[in-house]
Amino acid sequence: MAALSTGQIISGYNALMGTTSMLTCGPIDGTIKEISFKYNLASAEFNVYVGSIFDDSALLMVSGSEKSKVYMISSINIAGYQTNSLPYGAIQGFPDSDVHNGITGWKDFVIKDINIKGPVTLTFVLSDVGDSAYSTILFIDDVKIKMEKEEKSGKK
Repeated sequence: MAALSTGQIISGYNALMGTTSMLTCGPIDGTIKEISFKYNLASAEFNVYVGSIFDDSALLMVSGSEKSKVYMISSINIAGYQTNSLPYGAIQGFPDSDVHNGITGWKDFVIKDINIKGPVTLTFVLSDVGDSAYSTILFIDDVKIKMEKEEKSGKK
């Protein structure tokens, strides 16, 4: 499992410019056909900032030798109001009993027909939009990558 935070909660250090964290995986040789993983978005910006410009967002960038694609995983506005929150004291420094705290629970994310040739890098990006006042955390688990099967001629 991996986690990214827009604040100091996970690492104790500030995110890039106080608002963005990135996690890069790769390089991966071959042609990627499909990527799937589970994610869980927790934020101190639920539930007051849904529908506002403070739309903290999680993205996946898939970059290959010939092209790149960017996919929106989720955001405060996409996820909407949340009735669940992190258990009290689950992450030190995260606003536990605040009205803003929310968590989506584990969701599946699948991208098919990617067709990006390697070497490929996957970059997860979590960004706090505009305020850098409240932290958002993206948890990622069970990443699976399906590759294009190489054709073999059978000749020696």
